[in-house]
Amino acid sequence: MADTDAVAGRVYVWLGGSLWIGRSSGTTTMHVHHAIQITLVLEGSVQLKTPPDAEWTDYQAAVIPSHLHHTLRSSRAVSALIWVEPESPEGHALLDRFGSDGIQRIPEVLYREAATVMASAYEDPHNGAGLIAAAQQVVDILTSGVRRHVAVDPRILSAIEIIRSRLQGPIVQDEIAEAVFLSPSRFRHLFVEETGMAFRPYVLWLRLQKALECISAGESPANAAVAAGFSDTAHMTRTFSRMFGITPGLLDQKSTRKISRYVQGE
Repeated sequence: MADTDAVAGRVYVWLGGSLWIGRSSGTTTMHVHHAIQITLVLEGSVQLKTPPDAEWTDYQAAVIPSHLHHTLRSSRAVSALIWVEPESPEGHALLDRFGSDGIQRIPEVLYREAATVMASAYEDPHNGAGLIAAAQQVVDILTSGVRRHVAVDPRILSAIEIIRSRLQGPIVQDEIAEAVFLSPSRFRHLFVEETGMAFRPYVLWLRLQKALECISAGESPANAAVAAGFSDTAHMTRTFSRMFGITPGLLDQKSTRKISRYVQGE
């Protein structure tokens, strides 16, 4: 974050999504990412804005679509930020319901249900599996439990799995195309059509997810950078900051705080 007083939270990553949950004070830099972001405030309040808007807007819960530049500020707020890959069935279902035109406010009734689920899981400091399950339940709540079946070309699914297996080293687009029996030109077109973004930025997004996974497991930023195939720690830090508005060193995996129960109406 730019002008950050404190960030203390935990990060969890799973196939198709990730979760940051914790307490923060300060303002992120303007940033943008490939994933759809669900923002849930569990204690306190946050403000969001996008570049065309001059004024900050208060939110308790919001959906931020892919590739939307935005910034967030808070003062000792406890928040859950859930990122969902837009090409996943859950991502398509979120876009079906909330659209892709700017930040969308989550209705109060859905916010209360989702926040209660997340707050309950967060109160156990060793409940990593429970937090992941809670984040996935939040996505179900926001999509009415309907996981849309999306026809994704199996060659692109295979390509993504190959990319994931090679993240620690260089990844060449033409080699991936050959591995899934497509010409380079057809592969480039189909990859964008199926994932919603070009090959190189998508690989960068997967590298960042891998780095997050390593950091959430307690690895140092330097080790995470190596495992994710970044040229060095500085490269990973710059990428992390551009996509999330904070640096990876600000994530404190040991910090846990109990959330007040007001989200349950108590």
